[in-house]
Amino acid sequence: MRKGVSLIFLLSILMYACSSNKTEDTVRTTVYPMEIKVEAKFSDIFEKISYTSLKIPYHLNITKIDKAIFTGDHYLIGDYLDGLKIFIFNQQGELKGLINNYGEGPGEYTAILNFVFDSINNQIEVLTVERIIKFDLEGNFLEEFKLPIKIENFIVTGQNEYLAFIPPYIFNESLPNGGKDFDLFSMDLEEKNIDPIVPDVFSQKAFHFIEKGNLFVNGNDSYFSTTSVDTIYKIVNAKLEQKIVLDFGKFQLNPKDFHGLSSQQKAFKRNQEEFINKTFWHYPHLSTDGNTLITTYLNRKGYKLTVVELDQGKAWTSPSWINDIDGGLEWFNSPFIFENSIFSFMSNEVILDHYNKKNWNGSTTHFTELAENLSDELVVIKHELRK
Repeated sequence: MRKGVSLIFLLSILMYACSSNKTEDTVRTTVYPMEIKVEAKFSDIFEKISYTSLKIPYHLNITKIDKAIFTGDHYLIGDYLDGLKIFIFNQQGELKGLINNYGEGPGEYTAILNFVFDSINNQIEVLTVERIIKFDLEGNFLEEFKLPIKIENFIVTGQNEYLAFIPPYIFNESLPNGGKDFDLFSMDLEEKNIDPIVPDVFSQKAFHFIEKGNLFVNGNDSYFSTTSVDTIYKIVNAKLEQKIVLDFGKFQLNPKDFHGLSSQQKAFKRNQEEFINKTFWHYPHLSTDGNTLITTYLNRKGYKLTVVELDQGKAWTSPSWINDIDGGLEWFNSPFIFENSIFSFMSNEVILDHYNKKNWNGSTTHFTELAENLSDELVVIKHELRK
């Protein structure tokens, strides 16, 4: 029976790929010229900044934040690439659940590739190498589905319905003779259907990274992109509706400059002074509340927040951020936007390092109060955007 199901999946992809009429060519395209501010002051952008300490029991620790989500009621912190755990905190910072199911039995895993929050059923879905495993917000195992093909990232769009990112190097392992012309698919695990949505325009892109933040869902709208490509694809009801093009002007990366180069040659070119001084390239970390979309770009100074004001038709970023509100941190880790606020997640070591390096001259702010009373905790920083 399982072999029959897999065959149906394979045939459906092959038939779709052969019959596609490339309707993406008629999809609405919106270009957002990128305003690159020399300096972005927090007071020009944010109304206020507040902090919440997440209390971690002494016998547990978070080694690295691979992904963070705010559901409106809970903070979900993924330390899964090395730690193989997902922590569940309430708004008061209390640990309410933990997914820590290493093993090979039902509801267990030997690796976590990604995880998402299913707002439809108020549960967490974890992507492993071969399965999607579902948990409640206390970390209890609910059910699991075996995947017919390998995927790298996913989001929930309905009851057991998903958008799945399957890059060519994974897809070719499963379907060596077909389906290689697409990167994003809609997938229904109950009806055993899978349909391509976004064509593979990335096979010749400049470089590949493991994509952890290239898919995001907000209500009925889903967004997709990938590293080094400056287009964000908006999908509605499993159909490509809009291309959002981030235009960095003279700083724009041209992936064609890397075509035909080996991985070693690409790395050499990417690290040349001329390249890193003059180029911004998109490293998607997508999140949106419907009005504002955030993502990141990468240049020699690291990952920088990019803000796309969907409701106003403009986009901006800055290589230099100044926190003139409370003197606290001036960069964003695992940024996530929810109801007009950008959330960022920092370890106590990072907070204290910034506090100790700066001369406060006896001044007291919300940040200094936080740092002076901080113990072995993770901190959520809430930046409320000006309306």
